[in-house]
This record gives sequence, C-alpha cells and structure tokens, in this order.
Amino acid sequence: MSRRTNKMNRQMNAPMPSESRIDISSAESITCDKCGNHTFETVVLIKRISAIMSPTGQEALVPIQVFSCNACGWVNKEFLPTKERNEQEESTPTISV
Repeated sequence: MSRRTNKMNRQMNAPMPSESRIDISSAESITCDKCGNHTFETVVLIKRISAIMSPTGQEALVPIQVFSCNACGWVNKEFLPTKERNEQEESTPTISV
C-alpha cells in the first residue's frame, strides 16, 4: 500500500467526535397556533429577487423552506422569515400555504 492509501485509511477509521445525548422527552412540543395539531409538513415560500438586488444582475427566484400544519395548512409565526412575521402581526387574516 502507498503512504497516501495508509493515510486515507487512518482518517476514515478515526473515531467520530462524541455526540451529547439529548432527552427528547423533555423537549417542548410545538403545535399549530390555529388548530392545535401536532404534525407539520415542509412547504416552500418563493421570494422574487429583482435584477437590481441580485448579485448576478438577473432576476432570481429563491426558495425558503418553512413548515405548515398538516391538518389546516397554517404556518406558525415562528416558522416564517422576519418580514412575513411582521406582516402577519399587522394583519390578522390567516396565512395558509
């Protein structure tokens, strides 16, 4: 075996950094603010970046992953990007995705 192969084998067999154990049973459960459901699904908000703001000089669509309630579609305020949080506070109507 070459020196390079030996070095690669040693690196691959090196012990992984220890991970701390977390007691998930003591973690807070999040529920839907609208209906109280406990399950969520991943959805995507799409932001349009103007050509002026874009680093490439071209208009771009940027996906932002958020969670919506699996039962009613509501997106909790804590899951929204900052601007949308502020808009939700200003207008009480529902934000569904």
